[in-house]
Amino acid sequence: MSRERLLILTGVLVVFSPFIGLPLAVLIWVLPILGGTVTLIGISYMLRKRNQQAVRVMANPEAIERV
Repeated sequence: MSRERLLILTGVLVVFSPFIGLPLAVLIWVLPILGGTVTLIGISYMLRKRNQQAVRVMANPEAIERV
């Protein structure tokens, strides 16, 4: 499963969790876990983007001077 699909699935679960009939005792544990998952996926995207930018700069060091 790709990160994009995992993020979408987690978001859908968070949106619909109040309506799926789970008791509040379960939602107290499920929602923070889903929120943490979304946070970790977001951090991984941020690190991936930063890594891709670093690779571009290393591949073309003259790009720094043009910016």
